Amino acid sequence: MRIVTWNVRHGGGTRAQAFAETLISLGPDVAIITEFRNGSTGEKIKKVLEQNGLVHFCHASTPARLNSVLLSSRIECSERELASLGDEGHRCAWAQIGELNVLGFYFPQNRAKEAVFDAICRIDARILSEQSLLIGDFNTGRHFLDENARTFYCAEYFDKLEDLGWTDTWRSRNPTTKEFSWFSAAGNGFRIDHAFASPGLDARILGVRYDHSVRESGLSDHSALIVDLANSNS
Repeated sequence: MRIVTWNVRHGGGTRAQAFAETLISLGPDVAIITEFRNGSTGEKIKKVLEQNGLVHFCHASTPARLNSVLLSSRIECSERELASLGDEGHRCAWAQIGELNVLGFYFPQNRAKEAVFDAICRIDARILSEQSLLIGDFNTGRHFLDENARTFYCAEYFDKLEDLGWTDTWRSRNPTTKEFSWFSAAGNGFRIDHAFASPGLDARILGVRYDHSVRESGLSDHSALIVDLANSNS
């Protein structure tokens, strides 16, 4: 199974069709689109996904100009809710796909991220004992490792998540590598798109990598993050 997350940037606008077609070219079985917006551009994206077999959707009903998360799956899934997010519920799309929990996130800026991190930290511990993945645009990372300086807000939550038992899937496999998924207008790089796995799911991961070509094409200002899983019965 391949899980792909990619930030569409402000809903996609005139790029929506090409964005969705490029996302399909990455071969996802589950796609998590961050900065997704309901409305005409969102419908264009969903139509391309449906035409290519990703026909099951989880996402909040939000105003057309509000950035949110769309989760789309080839495999039938049940939508769940992260109730601890409260009014920030649009920042998470949670699908249960068989025994797999996929929680797609789009985090806010600065200290506003604390509320989303705190909601994750309050997730029932049983989720960690299951096959579970937290994935999306976290808008933060580790100082001096996922950035060249010390500018991230809420970086301490990465330690909190790992203390709870979640594994930063890419960093655990690339402990000292600097690779960035987003660049500022000044050209500073940051790794802000992440996937945290429960112990049982982390053992199933065959590979986790960034596709930078989709960012370099100009369809988004983010690289795509790709996680490949072995079949659960292997």
